[in-house]
Amino acid sequence: MAQQLTTARDTRISSRMFGIAETLFLLAGFSLIAGQLAPLIGVPTRSDRNALLFDTPIPQWFAAAEAEAQWLGLRFGLTLLAAWLICAWRRGPTRREAGLSFGDRSPLALIGLGLGVCLVVLIPVHVAQAIHSVHPLGANTPMWDLFARNEWTPDFWLFMAASSFVLVPIVEELFFRSYMVSRLRENFSAGGAVILSAILFWVSHGQYLNTDPYLMMFSISALIGASMLAWMMVYTGSVLPAVAAHMLLNIPGDTWYHVGWVIAGVAILICYRRTAARLFMDYARLIASTREWLLLVAVGAVMFALVLFIRSEPRSVYPVAGLFLLLALASLTRRRTNENSR
Repeated sequence: MAQQLTTARDTRISSRMFGIAETLFLLAGFSLIAGQLAPLIGVPTRSDRNALLFDTPIPQWFAAAEAEAQWLGLRFGLTLLAAWLICAWRRGPTRREAGLSFGDRSPLALIGLGLGVCLVVLIPVHVAQAIHSVHPLGANTPMWDLFARNEWTPDFWLFMAASSFVLVPIVEELFFRSYMVSRLRENFSAGGAVILSAILFWVSHGQYLNTDPYLMMFSISALIGASMLAWMMVYTGSVLPAVAAHMLLNIPGDTWYHVGWVIAGVAILICYRRTAARLFMDYARLIASTREWLLLVAVGAVMFALVLFIRSEPRSVYPVAGLFLLLALASLTRRRTNENSR
């Protein structure tokens, strides 16, 4: 009996680690593959996009929008195709488990939930942004400085639609929430899948990993926001609320935009305080019920250290991605072997 319990525990731990490796390989590995493939087939990379914005006297917003759309199509097209093929080979998760349905709610109700939660949760962030636009609280990213120096023309908004609040929310939610959360739920509790997917989303947005207090605030808000998006997918059974919230979150604005966001969030909180309290308690219970905290903290620390290491040694990303590939292949082989032995 003791040997059976030990074997079951070891199998559970290895399945969890292999599940993490699979998601990491799809996240990092196919980004590298897309980066190597893009020049061969004439698709612009992020470096080409940045050259159109930073290396010209006037930013070429329209050309940069085209470049961004092509790069996203290649990178996430390959990643999502690989995720779909792996899920088909593993015979799971189902379309409903992956949030590719409306669940038990109407599309309008799902969109309303996503927008409402987004407005309320990020009130502190938009208070800080409104203050920062009048009295700087810290450093900006190079892209934010570029936005501040140039006029927001129709071509600028086309670029933002491609790079921020239309295409990016769709492809990122399909990967991070639809695929990743449903995949991690096979080996983790719902709370564990929510937290771990948020950690991986957080480290993938490395532009905010900075010691500057203002950027640090954005880094923390990215982690909290990602956990809320994942929770909404688990709570509703649909990825639509997360897509709607992500779109709203990524729309740029001036001082009055952020002030309006705060007013709208406070108004929703007052008018729907009972619903807000119920949703917050559901989120809190999900997080509190998580049993894998030690493993989650360890994975988060390792991922954070890897991001810092890869930043200082960019070439190290290739052996790291190769390691994740080996672990992911081992995971697939092990799962199929276990299924055939039943």
